[in-house]
Amino acid sequence: MQYFNSQNHYITMRYSVFVSFVCLMSCHSSGTNEAAVTVPDSLALEQNMLLEPDEPALDSVKFSINSDTTYSYKKALAQLQARRNSWLANYQSQLNQVDKDSILLLAGKDLENTLVQSIFPFWYGTAWDFNGISNVPGEGQIACGYFVSTTLKHAGCNLNRYRVAQQSAKKACEIFALGDSVWRIQPTDIDDFKVKTAHLKDGLYCIGLDYHVGFLLKREGRYFFIHSSYVGIDGVSLETIEESPAFYSQVYYLSALSTNKKFVKAWLSGNFINHQ
Repeated sequence: MQYFNSQNHYITMRYSVFVSFVCLMSCHSSGTNEAAVTVPDSLALEQNMLLEPDEPALDSVKFSINSDTTYSYKKALAQLQARRNSWLANYQSQLNQVDKDSILLLAGKDLENTLVQSIFPFWYGTAWDFNGISNVPGEGQIACGYFVSTTLKHAGCNLNRYRVAQQSAKKACEIFALGDSVWRIQPTDIDDFKVKTAHLKDGLYCIGLDYHVGFLLKREGRYFFIHSSYVGIDGVSLETIEESPAFYSQVYYLSALSTNKKFVKAWLSGNFINHQ
């Protein structure tokens, strides 16, 4: 999804606590989504050092946003694929809908945690570009919409990453909602955004803004914006919404991913996620 980089929607925000990842990667380009990526055995989440004296650092372990890049990108995807097959077999073996729904919730949480801790981190630091369509983390450039569609496709979603990425922010949320709710929010500020989304479950969401799109992660009352940033931190990053200049928008669209049973079922079964 390629968006016009409008300076009219850039705002200067106070930088006090924000989350950034330092990814040191050596990439071997194979032209596929199975490129081998060499990283240190353990990639720790770094905290920004410009903290206000009385403000505690964000506990990345508590919110489960710490990076787990013990394995290569290729192996992380293969392991997720194996678990996906296991979840599907378990789902199909259940005899009543209550048990099936329970499997979908567990599988959705597995997908969410794997994306946040073992897939997104390989992309952190990949440069943003309006026309970026990289299919390999750490190589080339990637636009915001392509970051969303590419990581979901690599995670096993059956979709056309090009066509999905070229949709509007609202349409992208509608595509992933699969007929479920898409919330439209017009907050006055960040605090009002939190009030108006307080009813949402903890989980991973697709979020569409005026000129931007990414993932919103809600954990224990905190909100994290995972996106390919065109302002502030350049490129793919994880930030708190309070400290992300790119998070400014007059209107937001939200659709659940990890807690949306229709989306998780489509992921498990491999059903095509139509962009029409």
